[in-house]
Amino acid sequence: MPKIILTTELPCIPRAITTNTAAKSKVTIKSPLSVIGQIKNWLTKSDQDVFKHYSQLGRLLDLDTKGLFPGTLVNQIVLRRVDCQKRHELWFLINGKPVRFSLQEFAIVSGLYTDGGPTPEEMELVSSKNKLKEKYFKNMMSIKVTDVDNALDSISRESKTRDRVKLCFIYLLSAFLIMPSPSSAIDLEWLQLVDNLPIFDNYCWGKLAYEKIIEQITKKDMKNNPSEKDIKWNLFSCPWIFLIWICEAMPKLGEMVGQRVPGNHIPRWLGWKINDKHKNVTVTRLSEVIENNTEHVDEITYLFRKRMDKFHNIFPKDICILTDEFGQCVRALYKESREENNNVCKTNEELMMFVEGTRPIRGRIWSDVNYFYVPWHDGKHWMLVVVDRHSWTILIYDSIPDHWNSIEAMKKSVEPLAAYFPFLLKNSCHIGSLHHQCSDLMSIKVAPANTVPLNKRTGDCGVFMLKTMEMHIAGKCNESATMLLNDDNIDTYRKAYAVQLYVGSADP
Repeated sequence: MPKIILTTELPCIPRAITTNTAAKSKVTIKSPLSVIGQIKNWLTKSDQDVFKHYSQLGRLLDLDTKGLFPGTLVNQIVLRRVDCQKRHELWFLINGKPVRFSLQEFAIVSGLYTDGGPTPEEMELVSSKNKLKEKYFKNMMSIKVTDVDNALDSISRESKTRDRVKLCFIYLLSAFLIMPSPSSAIDLEWLQLVDNLPIFDNYCWGKLAYEKIIEQITKKDMKNNPSEKDIKWNLFSCPWIFLIWICEAMPKLGEMVGQRVPGNHIPRWLGWKINDKHKNVTVTRLSEVIENNTEHVDEITYLFRKRMDKFHNIFPKDICILTDEFGQCVRALYKESREENNNVCKTNEELMMFVEGTRPIRGRIWSDVNYFYVPWHDGKHWMLVVVDRHSWTILIYDSIPDHWNSIEAMKKSVEPLAAYFPFLLKNSCHIGSLHHQCSDLMSIKVAPANTVPLNKRTGDCGVFMLKTMEMHIAGKCNESATMLLNDDNIDTYRKAYAVQLYVGSADP
């Protein structure tokens, strides 16, 4: 009986906005962090203690107010939203894989309640009175953010009243967390709820905020923008929570816009500080990081660097293990330089951090390094590239040399490294100039390595590349060693790396 092979193809996931991630589009936020600073100015120290410990909203006072919102990054993620029939979930297509932002993820990141709430009896209790409205907004038919602002300004800081804390809660909700727009009227029920702080704290504010985020992000779709022109989003409801989710779900992107705070933090937004280093990050660079998610390789190379630091008396000190993130950065800058038709090696802060040794984690200052190991990915295939500073040579270790039509094609694939390494090495002792004429630098020799472990089975080039790197660093990449690495045992090394990643996942 003939063997029957069943195959299942994944359906094409349609984009909700556009397939053109370079389309003209913009994210504008109307939820500024200055609201947090303003609330701190209104509250006395004792008021802040009450604000933080009496409500789920209190931790929002710890948000870092110095961050610059990376609208370009958020825009690139929103453009990758896909059609989804579920009303209470957002899905995005990242590196060809669907990624979910649901109420559950929002709760983990924000720490706000997304379920439960006051009982009908409690709501009946609070609905019977509205003291704050009678005292501060007596003759107003509708109350806006500016009205709450004026009411808080009217309360003296010397006045010992709990009203200041209550109105600050309303201001936080209306100006930062939930309001659809600054001109909208505040729900009068909020004033009734806040007059009873235990009931107010038990309310599911997180669910309201999440629903507003979904409403604002899904407002634009292809049926409203068939020409893919001038796609805009106005995000009023705490887009910072959405941003931190992006950082948590895609740490590489997070490191481009901020930095992690050491430790395990709950809620998760406490674990990130957003800064302004993303100002010079281009759309091209963002798109490359989003579409080439190769974190598993960078995580393994981190374990290699950790091992070298731990056994520093065994491994040479003049070795630097770089990451695919470095390769992506070089490729993006090289492409920009060529598109501008100039002979200039453009650099940015991200690239120079590698040279200075501040990236990646456990990196090394280049002025102390003679051998560089680069995991190189051309979009389809992994290779190991070793840069030898002494011999001024770039060696290519490719486990599937038949991947290329010719040796010249293989060498051309690492052309960005050949262009950038001479410049970066020359400036590793004195980093001052951010641009340099490539023609002023001596060209570096590029050649395929003579001794390379070979594989014929597809899908294993990444593991072969990592194991070759490991063997080369240990000084065992010779002809006898290549016999130990082949298609028959590569799965063993794959499983070994998986175990190492699992065991090392708790390492900060």
